[in-house]
Amino acid sequence: MAVKQIARCCKESDPDRLAGDVHHPPAVDLPPGLRLGSRGCWASSALIGRSAPNRPTAGVESERRGGNGEKVVISAIVKAGRTLPQLYCFPHAGGSASEFSGWAPEGRGFGIVPVHLPGRGLRLGEPAGDDLLALAEQIAAELDVAAPYALFGHSFGALLAYEVVRALQAAGRPAPVCLWLSAFPSPDRYPYADQDVHLLSDQELLRSLNADFGAIPEEVFEYPELTAMVAGQLRSDYRMLAGYRFQRDPVPDCAVHLLAAADDTVDPEELLAWGNHVRVAGVTTTFSGGHFYLRDQENVARLLGLVAQSF
Repeated sequence: MAVKQIARCCKESDPDRLAGDVHHPPAVDLPPGLRLGSRGCWASSALIGRSAPNRPTAGVESERRGGNGEKVVISAIVKAGRTLPQLYCFPHAGGSASEFSGWAPEGRGFGIVPVHLPGRGLRLGEPAGDDLLALAEQIAAELDVAAPYALFGHSFGALLAYEVVRALQAAGRPAPVCLWLSAFPSPDRYPYADQDVHLLSDQELLRSLNADFGAIPEEVFEYPELTAMVAGQLRSDYRMLAGYRFQRDPVPDCAVHLLAAADDTVDPEELLAWGNHVRVAGVTTTFSGGHFYLRDQENVARLLGLVAQSF
C-alpha cells in the first residue's frame, strides 16, 4: 500500500488514540476497534467520527464556526436548546475526544460533551495548541454554561480542565457544579517544567517512549506520515507542559473530586496535594487498574454514577 494511502487511512481513523500520555507510556496496545493491519493500515474504522451520545450527526463544520466566521475551540457541539446538565471531558496528552466514545450516560440525567482540541481528531488540520493557559482561556470562552455542568479531565486533561475552571472564574462566568481531576499530580508538584522532550525528532520521541515502555508498535515507525502524526500530537502537549507555570490564584470555587487508580504510578501524595489549591475538596475515589483505568467499562460506569450524584 502506498504511504499516502496509509496516511489517509490513519487520518480517517483518528490515530491520535495511539499517543499515550506525557505522564505515562502511550496506551498503544491499540484499543479494540483501532488495530494496525498486517499491511500497515488500520484494520477497522469503527472509531471514525465517534464521540459521545449527544454528538450531532450533521452540520459539524457549521458548528465549528462562531457568528462572525471564526473557528471555535470546541467543535461538533450543539450549544443551543439543551436542558440536561453536561459533563465536559478533557483527554490525556496526545489523546482526543474519541477517548470518550464508549461513555454512555443514558438514564443518568446528564449528557457527555468531549472537548475537541486543535490538531487532532475532527480538528486534525488545525494548528495544535502551544500555550496551555491560552488554550484554557479559549475553551472557557466557548463553553456553554447556561445549564448546570461539570468538567472531567484525565492526566494532562486534568490540568487543562483545572485551568479552564480558573479562566471561567476570572471571566466572571458561572462555575461548574464539580471538577473531576483524574490521575495527575497537583500543579505545585508538577514535574515537567522546562523539560525539552518536545524538541526530540519524531523518531527519537517515540523510540524514547518505546525504550522505556515498549508500548509503540513497530508498524508506527515504518511510515513517516504515521510517525509524524503520532509524535506531533504528543509533542504539542509536551510543549505546553514544558512552558506551563503554576500560579496559586485564583482558587476554584467549585467542588473538586480526585480520581486515582490503584496500580497507577502517580504518587498518591502528589495527587492528594490538589487539596491545597481548591476551596472545596471532595473525596478521593480509587479505581482498579493502571493509568488508563477508564478504558474499563466497569470503571466508566462507576465514574458516571458518581457524576450523576454530583448534579
